[in-house]
Amino acid sequence: MSMHKFSFISGKENRESLGIEYVFDGERIKGYFIPKSTHTSHKDIFHGGLLSAILDDAMATLLLEKGIKAYTGKLNVRFREKVYIKDVIFIEAWIEKSRPPLFITKGVIKKNDLLCVEAEASFFSDLS
Repeated sequence: MSMHKFSFISGKENRESLGIEYVFDGERIKGYFIPKSTHTSHKDIFHGGLLSAILDDAMATLLLEKGIKAYTGKLNVRFREKVYIKDVIFIEAWIEKSRPPLFITKGVIKKNDLLCVEAEASFFSDLS
């Protein structure tokens, strides 16, 4: 995988990383994670900021896997269902539109096939 090795979400060389590992199938990035009690926001609910960061990381990693170095320009997140500590969550991201240097990506987080969080992001590739 071409992920950023120091990513807070998936970096293998970051001791503080959540340690999410992705699988790239050529078109999509997929992964899973089980939140711990240290990731709580309120009453055993997984912190929404971390859910947003996970989707941002998954979409950025997807672009890196496709050989595109890009930066998040805009991230829109919609929370549909609560995610609790110890829930097994499944992460998936894909490219919705590609018009270099602009890339529109989408991502979702599900638990037991229930859509919990969805995101859309605009990424801008590094043209330098």
